[in-house]
Amino acid sequence: MKIGGLQQVRTLFPYAIANTTLHNTTECGVPNENYFSLIRPFDADLPWFGLIFGSAVVSVWYWSCDQVIVQRTLAAKNLTHARAGCLFAGILKFLPLFLMIFPGMVARILFPAIRGLTLACMIAALMSSLTSIFNSSSTIFTIDIWQRFRKNAHDWELMIVGRVFVMILVAISILWIPIIRAAQGSRLFDYIQAVQSFLAPPVAACYLLGVLWKRINEEGAFWGLMSGLFVGMVRFIWEYSYTTMPCQLEHLDKRPSIIRFNFLYFSILLFLISAIVTIVVSLLTKPIPDKYISGLTAFDLDNPDRPIEIPTRSGCMYKANTDDNDEEQQPYSFEDHIEKTPP
Repeated sequence: MKIGGLQQVRTLFPYAIANTTLHNTTECGVPNENYFSLIRPFDADLPWFGLIFGSAVVSVWYWSCDQVIVQRTLAAKNLTHARAGCLFAGILKFLPLFLMIFPGMVARILFPAIRGLTLACMIAALMSSLTSIFNSSSTIFTIDIWQRFRKNAHDWELMIVGRVFVMILVAISILWIPIIRAAQGSRLFDYIQAVQSFLAPPVAACYLLGVLWKRINEEGAFWGLMSGLFVGMVRFIWEYSYTTMPCQLEHLDKRPSIIRFNFLYFSILLFLISAIVTIVVSLLTKPIPDKYISGLTAFDLDNPDRPIEIPTRSGCMYKANTDDNDEEQQPYSFEDHIEKTPP
């Protein structure tokens, strides 16, 4: 049960070859020659350029726009607590290298009992992530969709609807497992990263442009999102309509070149497409008046004319929270705005 340190792991890992493989292809069990390097060639499975810039695009979406993270941030006491929580969570993201990657390499070297223990720990961590995703999805459905049709729904009704929606998500997830297995075999991590690279870049582009440039408007953001999501969904459906070839038969892969285009590179390309569409449409349409957006971009945060009330096309009003002192903040609602607005 003793490996002998990190150097011994690096020495023994290339020889930890599986006795049997899914398609009885022995080469499929051989570790990648770049298994201990982050700087890999441009045509590798995880090229260094795509790993740095493609992953950065997906990370912007995950940490800034994903409901799982945003929902936790909104639970903060004030802006200072929210910032501190995000920074602390970012520091914790360094730990998976030592908690998952290295133990996974050790588990490949050791006998099956230890591998099973390591797998059980990883599944436990996966369950924690799934509960967060299901909870966030339930919140989005009940608040943004169900309440739109049931404006006077009671809390107990929303609770029941949320729980039923979670059960539906669990059922869909279970039914989706055979599809993933047929399309990607056992490469679950690659599948997750690829799906995020197909769907996340448009959201990341819209978010970054909104933070960095005052000229972006609602029309530009809408069409940037729609064009990016359309291209991403086409790639997603097109790619998984084919069955991936085993590693020894990759030379027989007849899929179109756009499908074999690495998903990390595609993430960068999709980000640029969405950003260009957003910029062009915004420049061709009417800008948002400065009185509504002054002080809301990264380069204009200190503007004393920062707006308190921000109208949207749907008729909702948002109040910018710029004060960390909760005791001095007053509750605000759309009804308050209606009462204060002259006829």
